[in-house]
Amino acid sequence: MNSMPTNEAELDAVLALVQKHVRQKEMAEALAVCDSLIANEATRLAGYRERAEVRLAMHKPDLAAEDLRSVVDLGSDEPADFHALGIVYLKLGRPRDAANVFASAIDLGEREGFHYYTNSALFHRAEAYRRAGLMKAARADAERLPTAYECFIAPDGVQTKEQLLQRLERESPRHRS
Repeated sequence: MNSMPTNEAELDAVLALVQKHVRQKEMAEALAVCDSLIANEATRLAGYRERAEVRLAMHKPDLAAEDLRSVVDLGSDEPADFHALGIVYLKLGRPRDAANVFASAIDLGEREGFHYYTNSALFHRAEAYRRAGLMKAARADAERLPTAYECFIAPDGVQTKEQLLQRLERESPRHRS
């Protein structure tokens, strides 16, 4: 990369270059571009976000989590950043950490009146609570979802609110034999 982007269009072009490198399996080049973005204060958050995506493509979720954690620690107020970190934490088997960052995604969305991620964060937080054995909290989140709401939850695939509630019912301690 010859120079730092000075506007959104230039940044978009740099991020497209990173994705081109990823598609062509040129991971070292993709990471180098991300590192140059991270080195510049004006593009640091974008660099960490993009490097997290590259690291996920490299099947390194632990490193992706570090980058996403840097994004939120640097003061991101984007629900998407917290949502992405929560999904990576679930992948890493860290359901309590996932629940905490999904809570931040929900709170930010409600505070900003931007609810694009709210239902997905609620569904994922319910799953995180389920994996942590916190069935009552999981049920409370699931019940807040709209009827027939669907969400992809790795590794199980697409689930509906109703399927999640049924699973919670089956896995509740009082229903185990």
